[in-house]
Amino acid sequence: MGSSCQRCSPLTSKIRKDAFAIQLFCLILVQAPLADEAGRLQEFSRLRMELQPDRVDNEMLMSGSMDHPIYVGMQDGLKKVDKISELPGQPGKAVFDQYAGYVTVDATTGKALFYYFAEAAEEPSTKPLVLWLNGVWQKA
Repeated sequence: MGSSCQRCSPLTSKIRKDAFAIQLFCLILVQAPLADEAGRLQEFSRLRMELQPDRVDNEMLMSGSMDHPIYVGMQDGLKKVDKISELPGQPGKAVFDQYAGYVTVDATTGKALFYYFAEAAEEPSTKPLVLWLNGVWQKA
């Protein structure tokens, strides 16, 4: 491209430079509001988290205004039963503990949700918890 511009007239060269400058300016102009919008969204999220730290959940639990009664059954031995030693297709022995089973939602109707849990390989007590539940909960 440099060799072809040597044959360009000074006017053509100036037009190309101006066109490049305009394109660069438009690119910057388009990106600036997006960056500002992302910053405002992050600030809004941060302020929202600071203003309402878990108040809704705690208030609901403490007021007793939950629609469904809570029943906690015996848990003895369930962790050991739900532990997975290996999965089909899983290469070698896993370096983390994994569990799968069912969480009873309504014992009278036999409704349950399937869960799979994989513990973090390093320092699991300090890592976030993600629990995968599959199933359908329908209110009778």
